[in-house]
Amino acid sequence: MRHAALSEADFAAFQSLVYAAAGIHLTPNKREMLATRLARRLHALGLTNYRAYYNLLMSEDASGEEREHFINSVTTNKTHFFREPHHFDFVRDRVIPELRRRVAAGAPRRLRMWSCACSSGEEPYSLAMIAHRELARDNYAIEIVASDIDTEILACAEAGVYSQTQIAEVPPELRSRYFAEVGRGWQVRDELRALIQLHQVNLIHDAFPFAGTFDAIFIRNVIIYFDRPSQVQLFQRLRSYLADTSYLFLGHSESLLHITEAFVPTGQTVYQPRGAASHAPRRRGRTTVTRLPPSSLLVSREPVRIDAIVGPSVGVCMFDAEAKLGGMVQIRGEAGREADQLIAQLVELGANRGALRAKLVGGGSASPEGRARGAGFIAVAEAALHRADVALTSKRVGGQRSLEIQFFTSSGRLLCRDHESAHRRA
Repeated sequence: MRHAALSEADFAAFQSLVYAAAGIHLTPNKREMLATRLARRLHALGLTNYRAYYNLLMSEDASGEEREHFINSVTTNKTHFFREPHHFDFVRDRVIPELRRRVAAGAPRRLRMWSCACSSGEEPYSLAMIAHRELARDNYAIEIVASDIDTEILACAEAGVYSQTQIAEVPPELRSRYFAEVGRGWQVRDELRALIQLHQVNLIHDAFPFAGTFDAIFIRNVIIYFDRPSQVQLFQRLRSYLADTSYLFLGHSESLLHITEAFVPTGQTVYQPRGAASHAPRRRGRTTVTRLPPSSLLVSREPVRIDAIVGPSVGVCMFDAEAKLGGMVQIRGEAGREADQLIAQLVELGANRGALRAKLVGGGSASPEGRARGAGFIAVAEAALHRADVALTSKRVGGQRSLEIQFFTSSGRLLCRDHESAHRRA
């Protein structure tokens, strides 16, 4: 059955409905996606246009059954086992050892984690595998709460049956221990399924159907769908479900910068409540001064002032303002690989890739040949940042002089001067 196109007015109406029902903010570039997904519901109901479907949702859906189908249609459910594996390594290497130390001091022998947007179950089952392998033999109580707004995808999680492709990321030793072959697929064994509690939860509007705190909350690749007021509200609520010793995990491109100051970063998109950080040593005192040679790269978790001279080469000064770490390298080649190396080392040190910001400085020379080379390096540096999706916040490039610079890694502050000139902010 053919149906009319999704008009701008109808898209605006659905935007408001999705926001009111689920707190999800659909940006204009989601119009085609929404039309494709809702087309399936139009076909199932024998409707010929989107306005008729909207009217049905607003006035003819007394039971709310179609509203549920509608929400299921607009939610995104991309996931796989052990997605962003460093987070599961963090649970194994830090969350669980810290729990063991608290238990030795008298705390309950229990691990409790929440997968806030569990989709078809791969994330909570991944957590359950790690927890069971590490703790079950010592008689720890393990509780994995898994929630999602989509009822259809929750049914998949409850069934716990996955294809050969879906379990490709599960290590062989865990697959043989926690899965059983069923037909052409693999089903999670009962001992693991027993650790999972599934709930339908609207993170923005619902009262959460459980109480108490969690040792870890995973809310990855979710907040990108909410507007800022909804994000602020959500993290205020989540803070009350975390003890000072607990951890919060976000997706690789997400950050709490400008959303809340209730958490501090402890690793790659891993956070702790700010109360926990108050007992940690403060990174204050004298800033280390380091001279950076032209061919070198420097990143630092501790406050460092990098001193350098840039001529035709272009200095890429990069920092994560929330994690308070940064580094610098000079672009002197044609591929911009230096910038890629800088990003990789910052992320390895604990920076959030999505929060990285950059400043460019240099590319100047007294000679025409040097300025021509500098212009090429400037273009290479800008292209490298664009390719890596790192925001460029300022640049002082080109000109007829080399520059002396000071870059402060913990704040992103950059001072520049021509030879014999007074400092001025870039």
